[in-house]
Amino acid sequence: MYKMSIAFYPISAEFTWRHLGKGAVLVSVLSAIGAVIVAVLIYHEKVTSYQLIGPVLGIAAILMSSCG
Repeated sequence: MYKMSIAFYPISAEFTWRHLGKGAVLVSVLSAIGAVIVAVLIYHEKVTSYQLIGPVLGIAAILMSSCG
């Protein structure tokens, strides 16, 4: 998880100072989506429909925060 947070730091650094709320949402959602992708692709975890709702809502949150 440490490496994932380092990978998202350049994205969050731009948003954090100008748009603190948007940066916080972006980093948390991208971390969750990245964790799901790693779990599915690398560890071959089974993902239920309820678990897919989280990333879908996260993407919706990014879209709403960037449009508003």
